[in-house]
Amino acid sequence: GENRESREGIGNNYKGSVGLANALATMLDRMQIEGISLDKLENFVPEEHAMHWQTSFKFLKLLIEYWPKILEEENLVDPATYTNNLLGHLSAKWETSQPGQFITIAGSTGSMPATAELIKVVASLKNGAVVLPGLDQRDDEKYRKVVVEDATHPQHMMYTLLDKLDIQPGDVKNWLPNADNTVKEKSPAGRLKLFSEALLPPALSGRWRLVTKKPVFQKDLEGIITIESEDQRAEAETIALIMRETLEQEARSAALITSDRNLARQVTSAASRWNLNIYDSAGQQFLNNKYINFWRLVSEMVVHQLAPIPLLSALKHPLANGGLPKVEFQKNVSQLEILFLRGERPKPGIDGLLEAVNIGRRHNKNRKINTDAIGIPAIDNLYEWLSELAPVIRSFEHALISESKTLPEMLSLHLALVEKLSGPIELNGETTETNNQIVKILNDFYEQSQDLRKVDGISYTSLFETVLSDFVIREKYQEKPRLAIFGPLEGRLSEFDRIIIGGLNEGSWPPVIQPDPWLGRSMQEALGLMDASRRIGQSAHDFLQAVCAPEVFLTRSRNQANSPTTASRWLLRLSSIFNAIGQDRTIKERGQKWQNWQKLLDQPQSKKRFGIDAPQPKPSREKRPCS
Repeated sequence: GENRESREGIGNNYKGSVGLANALATMLDRMQIEGISLDKLENFVPEEHAMHWQTSFKFLKLLIEYWPKILEEENLVDPATYTNNLLGHLSAKWETSQPGQFITIAGSTGSMPATAELIKVVASLKNGAVVLPGLDQRDDEKYRKVVVEDATHPQHMMYTLLDKLDIQPGDVKNWLPNADNTVKEKSPAGRLKLFSEALLPPALSGRWRLVTKKPVFQKDLEGIITIESEDQRAEAETIALIMRETLEQEARSAALITSDRNLARQVTSAASRWNLNIYDSAGQQFLNNKYINFWRLVSEMVVHQLAPIPLLSALKHPLANGGLPKVEFQKNVSQLEILFLRGERPKPGIDGLLEAVNIGRRHNKNRKINTDAIGIPAIDNLYEWLSELAPVIRSFEHALISESKTLPEMLSLHLALVEKLSGPIELNGETTETNNQIVKILNDFYEQSQDLRKVDGISYTSLFETVLSDFVIREKYQEKPRLAIFGPLEGRLSEFDRIIIGGLNEGSWPPVIQPDPWLGRSMQEALGLMDASRRIGQSAHDFLQAVCAPEVFLTRSRNQANSPTTASRWLLRLSSIFNAIGQDRTIKERGQKWQNWQKLLDQPQSKKRFGIDAPQPKPSREKRPCS
């Protein structure tokens, strides 16, 4: 009885359920990647933990019992297990028989046990090589032990990998170009050493004061520019300005590296004033696509029973045409707004709107509208147009309030209304490739929703947005773009003349580690899962690699969403070092000119005032609005 009441209280809380399901899938992947069997949960002792963790553990027992059976029935395997099996197969194959071709593993830090095992095998091959990015090769046993214990240090993952391989950092050879190779050193050798000292573990903080006693050459600090903007909009405009200036130099390229997607979108928007073509590796959020945004507006329109603001938001969308020529459709929407959507609101739903227009047709004196301004025939056309749209709108209205429709049925009715108001997807102005991605995502959503129970209108709209919020639409890859926006991982594998590390605030560099709703931190440690703080170490390594570019811009905003921000811990470390060696002011002055140029972007070119009188419209009485 208690469980039944609990279920009834929750109702169709799909939004929360989807979030928990995603977290559960992530936890399952994490356990499989790290080689921890689900059976280990059986011997787990939940009594040591708080009551809500015990409730979570009861659910996890269901996972242990039923998930393997579901996979067996569906003849499927988990993605993480599939990847582990493939890597394990390669390891076993190359361990027993030498491959004929040369094998190189580059850029990996061996964070996955299966990857670490493959690296161990390749490193032992006569024709194999492992390239470790940005390895600190100092011969310092105390430093090595501290780094292995500190999951937040940029060298932690690689030092842990070298421990597994039983190799000392100093024994790793440098990968140097041949004498006839045109590859040049990307940045001064002293810069990496200086910044590595700046990011020393807290346990070795006593060494920080020794950094300033070592010689620092001016060439090691050339090309480093720091920019602190007032807000994120100013930061985005400054970054766009740097990219625009890059194009003035022949064959030069620039890339923004950031995990802050809001900043990336603002940079793209700011760069649109110059029509810059910026390749964004993260793609466009599915829900932010113009066509899908129209889907959302149509849903809001019907959920709010054709209230004036949601109704006009949908009908004034660029894709809306209602099956009419664009000019005629816009005229109908304008007449509908002026005559029936200003002042007293019509009754809810399409039937209430039709009733209001029908009253206007009959010239009802109780309704204070000036039908003579456009004429009764025009209102008749408006009524006929709405009557044609009414059946498909009414069907979706009834579905949202019936609580008896399945999710696939809801999607079908939603699609019918969208196509009635905007036409088929091919007419949305997007490329064929983008449309194919949209169709595939919607088709997958439709097929995977077959097993869900019947939903109500509120659950449908929240489920639509929650499930599809993680999907992205990616543009066609550009082989060598001159301007690009990358995440930290892609930035590690890219080479550009200018690197802009944007959004250098806490929460972005490093990212916030979200708590797991299924397993607490102590529970994760008891199960043998790796420390979640290693993500901070990976982010620190990405930062250290990017900041060693020949020309690098370090940008941040002091305020975001009307709240003050905290500078990234790594930027603060570098600033302290720059200040200690007397270079902080010089490095900040390099960025001042860009900030000055950014402030001039929207400043009027002339302060001259023109003697133009203010407009004084005086329409005749019959042409004045009555509402």
